[in-house]
Amino acid sequence: MTTETDRVDEVSTQATDTQTSSKGDFQSQWAAICPGARAAHNDIARTLSRFDKQLDRTHQDLLALRNNPSAAGPWIDWYIDNEYLVRRVLQRLRRDLSASFVAHLPQLISGPATGIPRVQDMARVVLELSELKFDQNVLEVLVLELRDSAPLNTAELWAFPLFLRYQALKLIQEEVHHRINDLKARTERERMVDTDRRDVVADCIQSLHRLQRTNWKTFFERTSQVELLLGQDPAGAYKQMDFATRDRYRTRVEQLARRSQLDELGVARCALELANDAQKDEKANGVSAGHVGYFLIGEGYRLLEEKVSLKPPVTTRLRRWAIDRRLRLYFSALAVVATVLFALPTFYSVYTGNLLHAIPVMLVVIVPALVLASVLINWQITLWIPPRVLPKIDFSRGISSDHKTAVCMALLVGKQSDILNSLEQLEKHYLANPDHQLRFGLLTGLFDAPDATTLKDQQLLTRLDAGIADLNKRYEHEGHAPFFWMHRARCFNPHEAVWMEWERKRGKLKEFNHYLLTGELGSFTHTSGDIEWLRQAQYVITLDADTVLPVGGAQRLVGTIAHPLNQPVWDEKTGEVLSGFSILQPRIEINPVTATRNIFTRIFSGDRGLDLYTLAVSDAYQDLFGEGIFTGKGLYHVGAFVASLRNAVPEEAVLSHDLFEGIHGRTALVSDAVMYEEYPPEYLSFSRRLHRWIRGDWQLLPWLWPMVPSESGEKLPNRLSGLHRCSSPTIFSAAFRHPGSYFYFSWAGLPCPDRHSTGRYWR
Repeated sequence: MTTETDRVDEVSTQATDTQTSSKGDFQSQWAAICPGARAAHNDIARTLSRFDKQLDRTHQDLLALRNNPSAAGPWIDWYIDNEYLVRRVLQRLRRDLSASFVAHLPQLISGPATGIPRVQDMARVVLELSELKFDQNVLEVLVLELRDSAPLNTAELWAFPLFLRYQALKLIQEEVHHRINDLKARTERERMVDTDRRDVVADCIQSLHRLQRTNWKTFFERTSQVELLLGQDPAGAYKQMDFATRDRYRTRVEQLARRSQLDELGVARCALELANDAQKDEKANGVSAGHVGYFLIGEGYRLLEEKVSLKPPVTTRLRRWAIDRRLRLYFSALAVVATVLFALPTFYSVYTGNLLHAIPVMLVVIVPALVLASVLINWQITLWIPPRVLPKIDFSRGISSDHKTAVCMALLVGKQSDILNSLEQLEKHYLANPDHQLRFGLLTGLFDAPDATTLKDQQLLTRLDAGIADLNKRYEHEGHAPFFWMHRARCFNPHEAVWMEWERKRGKLKEFNHYLLTGELGSFTHTSGDIEWLRQAQYVITLDADTVLPVGGAQRLVGTIAHPLNQPVWDEKTGEVLSGFSILQPRIEINPVTATRNIFTRIFSGDRGLDLYTLAVSDAYQDLFGEGIFTGKGLYHVGAFVASLRNAVPEEAVLSHDLFEGIHGRTALVSDAVMYEEYPPEYLSFSRRLHRWIRGDWQLLPWLWPMVPSESGEKLPNRLSGLHRCSSPTIFSAAFRHPGSYFYFSWAGLPCPDRHSTGRYWR
């Protein structure tokens, strides 16, 4: 196996054979640098602009030369056949080599390349050492040899692919322009003379193709010293994270270095020191404080700024001042905008009619004013606050054994078709997310009945048992049976005077969680599959019967909750989640297959403004407050979830338990993960669903008061935050949105007399 040292020796020998300038001379020149400036961009911009103007003329000249046998040569074919690539590279360079980007690149202050970005000169040397055919090994060895004498920063490493393309393009254009002029000046006899001139055009075009195929992410992480330092994370999580999260950390280091007196390596060392100190401190905020990311993108970022002696600019301080008071500012802005939208039609009705006309107008415009105000405020938030993307562990190649997860579909079955559909859906979930650390199961119950059992109950249970056994037989691998089934019996409900499943979906999940933690089955009477394995599961992904879990969706959710900054830390006495999240809510989209089922779904499935549960929650809410709203489809941490709801839910008192559970357990919206669900196929089913949601939402009204009901029957102090109490009326207003919209548009279409005469209409 070739080691890095062997590669250094091999490529160094190769570089020596090229008879180019001494590397030692280059290293001394590249070590003498100064901060970049926007002026360095001017020469690059002029060169690219000149190339752009020459393209069409060059194309015409080469076509003419190609048709002349005495002038034609392989280099012309190389250029014409790859002209699309030349144009594409030129377009990309003009876009990406911006003045702001080049300004962050250190410039040389000695040698013939004085005043140009260091990475630009290094790109030229790399092509020379590679004999104009780009070799990634040459580049990597050159960068690694400069680690001590002239270490490159993050921006320079990412700039290599751009400047290598720039140098190759520059050589191509200069060579083509020189050859065209040379051929025009020579006689036909001189053109026929064969020369041994090196084909620069072909070599550089091959370099452009190689640059396109190179994995620059791998190159960066193999050569970055910041990456090497952050990899020493005391929590051991950094190397396990996905690339996007690691890149986010490195970007934060880069930003701090630009605004402080330290370089990137100094900032990274400070973050590591804080993480090491926090890990030793017993009072640290859970596992997250011992992770380097806690100080880079987490709650400890201000501690890192103090350590690097950074004083944030005025704009940053103002933004943080507003974020620290975001709750008051948000609802104040909402109240002001809603008041203005409410007052305008009210005053207009008084002006055109009289006070009696204004009263019905006031009643009609209240709900539309609130809805429109919320839309406008949330839109402004998305313009001012960047998206809050949660960090993730990379489980794309498989979930680690300490993050076992159960994927459950909780449903009621009443006929054979229900069972067939649920088994088919469960199989699809498995095929989209095969993993040894996942188990896929059904938590079933039967519909209400006048007796504890009915004649067809046993047939349904037998079919369920056989279906799970068949799936395990087909997909069992190395002793792993990926499917399970747990069924609950009916119990008598004296309030409804009927035999029914206790608390239905909430009851299923509550007893399932109890089994995971204690091993007690409760009212589960029938099981199939390896349910003992479930006792090791830390997380549960709960799905509805119509939910589609896309490819890799389970691994993405588990990777998100597994990150130290997202792991829940809760108070053992009260169950309150102090940091992290116990619930992850992915973005919910409408299944495209069902969205075009009929005219009704085509019209309303795209209605994203009014239906809270279709699109889960506005991204603005997550970005501003750092929390989302749970809609019943997502992942939860079993221990934290159960602790947060301990003695919180009175029996048979809450129908809309998803929202309630999300408020208590602290929910995060995973905006870059998605699940799909069906849209109701007709208006009646849509109305029944909406009625069920509204009824459940209004059952949460008692939790707005200082003292709230509990499972034990006694009144307890309300531990909901001000955010949850203030946002609850917005949720309750959903009951008035559809009738409010109906009355508003009905009123808008009615004739109204003006203040001077009757019979005139608003125009």
